[in-house]
Amino acid sequence: MQVATTQAAKALAALRVSRRRGASRRRRQARPAHLASPRAIDRALSRIDDLPAVRAGHVAAARARLDGGDVPTADEVVDMLVRRSVCDSLG
Repeated sequence: MQVATTQAAKALAALRVSRRRGASRRRRQARPAHLASPRAIDRALSRIDDLPAVRAGHVAAARARLDGGDVPTADEVVDMLVRRSVCDSLG
């Protein structure tokens, strides 16, 4: 597709106008690096709210196993975490 001379002229004119407007705009003050934006916090909270909740039955069963002296090994804990993350990503 070829650009007509009038289309190119209109595009250049629009760029010139937007550059002039942009130069006169005041810059927004930057937020300190250690502060998160309110929108980022809201997005993070909504993502957390969307995650499936931990079932109380699972927590009770795990506590019962721990109280009974059945402490999982590090490999078992990793297997549980991997299974949980896979199930969460599928769900």
